[in-house]
Amino acid sequence: VEGLGSSKANSHYMAGLAHVKNQNFGDAYQCFTRAIFLLPEEPILYVARAEVCVNQYDLVSAVANYKKSISLQKQPEASHSHRLSALLDSLGLLAFNKSKFDRALSFFDSAIQYTPTNKTVRLHRSLTLFMLSKHEEAMRDCEICDGVQQCIPYVWIAKGVFYLMAKRFPESKAVIEKCLLVSAESGLVSSLEMMFEAIFNRYKNEAVIAMEDRQWRDAITVLNNCIKTFPHDPELYRTRSRCHVELREYTAAVQDIFDNINKSGMTTEQSSTQLAETLTLIAVELFEKGSFHQSINYCDEALKWEPDNIDSLIQRAECHKAIGEHDASLRDLRRVLEISPDNQEGLWRLSQLHSTWGAMLYNDRKFSMAENEFARAITYCDNDPYH
Repeated sequence: VEGLGSSKANSHYMAGLAHVKNQNFGDAYQCFTRAIFLLPEEPILYVARAEVCVNQYDLVSAVANYKKSISLQKQPEASHSHRLSALLDSLGLLAFNKSKFDRALSFFDSAIQYTPTNKTVRLHRSLTLFMLSKHEEAMRDCEICDGVQQCIPYVWIAKGVFYLMAKRFPESKAVIEKCLLVSAESGLVSSLEMMFEAIFNRYKNEAVIAMEDRQWRDAITVLNNCIKTFPHDPELYRTRSRCHVELREYTAAVQDIFDNINKSGMTTEQSSTQLAETLTLIAVELFEKGSFHQSINYCDEALKWEPDNIDSLIQRAECHKAIGEHDASLRDLRRVLEISPDNQEGLWRLSQLHSTWGAMLYNDRKFSMAENEFARAITYCDNDPYH
């Protein structure tokens, strides 16, 4: 106090301190203002008045007084810079809570100027940048805060939200798991979990919508991201397999079905049927290319997974017929009718098989045997004039 250099200024200053002690902040403010009038270049007077402003909830005036005090110091005291930074941070939070994000960012930027290493302010700035959709800059600030004890788990929660908004689900899931290890009971962590579940399920549903619109490639893109996030979910592989089938990407489809079976740890009726259907589609393509023996091999494999798959039996019968193995073709078609006696395609193909034999026997002038075959053809399909 003696260093103020003015007994009158000292008197006002001491009176102001007495009023502060008695919580008469209005009177204290007036005393410090009079002292400043007498000694306008004295930094400590502005600090004193700034603290009175804080007690009067006038943070803007407090900031102005601290700034003035620091500007008068050749080497500003660290405690003054930290206090000013804290006040600016508080103003930023007030603006943030009122959704005035541009103003909040301005306060946080100012706070960082006075305490560049303050990670708490960095975290607040990061959240504000996120609300302003400046995600990349927000993430950079968040990375600076990571590992700082006082910022945990808040910085992780912030990163989880950033990743979630950017649809970077694997990273968001990893952050949530880390949060649960240190703060499983935190309401913020629980909220992040619920947010993740809602947004992820909404995103996963985009695959369903794309499939309904027959946008198979778009659906696969969504499912790829889902599988990266939950690589052990068997249903995701089965769904993606359907898309690959529609795009005639049968090898990828088969691999997804096998993954579905491996991830589930068991063979379900649904997965067996889908695998058999996919293998049969490959067999059809091979048949159309004239690769009859390869087509038979795929049908054999399909029937291992679903012995009563009618499409597989019919396709294999056609292959046997194409290479002249009529008895094998006949066995497969009869098996179709054992499974489904009224199966029209099975009846028609049996009719065609007997008709083919009849034509061959006729050409060999074995008319009685040919007549028997045409009679059998009519038994299975009596509305074909050729028979």
